[in-house]
Amino acid sequence: MKKNRKRNISSDAKIVKDNAEMANFLESNPHAIGFMGMGSATVDHKDKIKALEYARTPKDEYVTPSARNVFDRKYKLARELFAIYKTDQGDKIDAFITYLTSEKGQELILKSGYLRASLPEVEVSSEAR
Repeated sequence: MKKNRKRNISSDAKIVKDNAEMANFLESNPHAIGFMGMGSATVDHKDKIKALEYARTPKDEYVTPSARNVFDRKYKLARELFAIYKTDQGDKIDAFITYLTSEKGQELILKSGYLRASLPEVEVSSEAR
């Protein structure tokens, strides 16, 4: 049994049930700040809200939320996203996990605004075109 820990939450805090409710609240309250996954903020609700750039100190450079900055550990307001499943569910689960970890599945994850398992290597040329 877990012990209850006292939470220090402001009485002004708004607790919402999901990202859609959060986006609607933020859209209608221009001075509000919320926290949601990068995919929800930058893809699903990009027309309602703005993802926050931040700097840890006034002297630091501001960091933009992007898959690259999360991958490079520059954008620290990020959390991992897990796919959780039962292993004894047969071929359908195996097929889904195979798809999820395939290049096509990983591209879809990235397109949805989330960080894929690994970013593809990109070769940069200094030659002008």
